[in-house]
Amino acid sequence: MELRGTVVSWKGGVARVRIAVSPCAACGHSCAARSADGGRYLLVHSATPLAPGQAVVVDASLPSPARAVALAYLLPLAGFMVGLFLGNAACDGAPLPALGAGLAGAAVAYGAVALLERPRRARVRLVGGPYDAVCPQQ
Repeated sequence: MELRGTVVSWKGGVARVRIAVSPCAACGHSCAARSADGGRYLLVHSATPLAPGQAVVVDASLPSPARAVALAYLLPLAGFMVGLFLGNAACDGAPLPALGAGLAGAAVAYGAVALLERPRRARVRLVGGPYDAVCPQQ
């Protein structure tokens, strides 16, 4: 997914980029897209200095919806269930230790999700130029 934006500031290798969000004509809700500034902000690591007002494109690869659901919901649920069953077996059916083991299993699974998604990268490039820098997605 390509997001076009404008550099607001750059300091110490981190640029604040304003991503333009166009409000949807069909939506009547007063959401952030209809706010006064009409945009979102991303923090992007860039080794190359970027000047305020400079137009950039952020290329962010997004996971498939099925993978996103599996990583966000199914893996932590599976960790919770495994922890719950192991805690139940280890503590002879005592409910509080089993619940604690279930929560610990969910936390471990959630940590695994965070580690799996950490290497996902976004690319920042100047409008009309080659890729400028590779930076972690925020």
